[in-house]
Amino acid sequence: MVSSKRILVLTNELAVADRVSSVLQHGEVEIAAVCSDLPELASQLERNPLGAVLVDIDPQPHYMLSRLEGVISQFDQTRFVVMSQDLQQDLMLDAMNAGARHFLVKQSIQTELADVLQRLLANGSSNGRHGGGLITVLSGSGGCGATTISVNLASELQESSSGQSLIVDLDTSYGSIATYLGVDGNYGLADVLMYDGPIDANLISSTVWHYNENLHVLASPASVDFSQPQPVMYDHLERALATCRQSYDWTVVDAARVPIDVAANLAMTSTMTFIVGQMSVKDIRTIRSMRQALMQRHVPGDSLRVVINRYSRRSRTVPMKDAQKALGDVPMELIGNDFRSAIGGINFGKPLSEFAARTSLRRDIRELAEMVVQSTAQTDGVKAA
Repeated sequence: MVSSKRILVLTNELAVADRVSSVLQHGEVEIAAVCSDLPELASQLERNPLGAVLVDIDPQPHYMLSRLEGVISQFDQTRFVVMSQDLQQDLMLDAMNAGARHFLVKQSIQTELADVLQRLLANGSSNGRHGGGLITVLSGSGGCGATTISVNLASELQESSSGQSLIVDLDTSYGSIATYLGVDGNYGLADVLMYDGPIDANLISSTVWHYNENLHVLASPASVDFSQPQPVMYDHLERALATCRQSYDWTVVDAARVPIDVAANLAMTSTMTFIVGQMSVKDIRTIRSMRQALMQRHVPGDSLRVVINRYSRRSRTVPMKDAQKALGDVPMELIGNDFRSAIGGINFGKPLSEFAARTSLRRDIRELAEMVVQSTAQTDGVKAA
């Protein structure tokens, strides 16, 4: 059984070990041992599986990360945090590829470590399930309808649970979520991620835009200022989404056009991830490549669901048997082709539940939401048992 309140630290710097110890001395998390090398770390984890490990990769960071990947794959129930003196883009990407869950600069141990461990240890035993559900929607091609899926999935999830849903818009090019729902405001996702203080529920609630009482939007920088959109600080995204999950029953992330490493981090912490595309050769190839790239980054294949949008048996598209063969017999969720209802909802700024409640398109997305709810309930029930 994994111990979720004890951690291991790998470092040869006494000052780093002391700094970590001082952060944890007044909390519930304690250090089980301080290791000097990876073999000792692996031996400790074999005897006593723990919830999290802090790994100091200095002074040979690339070498350490190359060796760390094997250890991370061996202990897939443990969350690994990489620590280094400097934040370098290539090191961060290598750490993500190795399977690390967070990259921590040593100077920020005092200010960030406790929050990082709180999130990772809370999520560690439940595969990212903490608070409300988190659904990521990835786009297999431009114009495939991923935003329509995101908006209406969030709306249906909110209705199915009688709770609140939040849509997080990561499409920094267009910011279509706010346009779809006809909402506006002065702040958005980039402001949250750039905030110097804690990313807490109050910050989220003061930043989101309200479509109605139960459907909110954390807007893209392009929606706040299309002319000069602020950059998205992806390093803080996981922390922000953890707070969103604590505040909402469902959080749906419209993650069109994000880098593949960001997509992998999202998928690792999501309840479920949808890859949306249409039944075309281009989209099927992209979906296959995206699934493979995510699984190479240690995302479980069964958490990735393919959604074929605008599907019609009568259209001259890729035959179903050929698509299944290309994707490796991966289950596909089919959303029917009802362009009139979809574009009407967009033009009037309303989800299908309000604009076209009795259409087959709305029924298909509602069934998708019901599948998410049932799958989440079953998973939580098994893990609770």
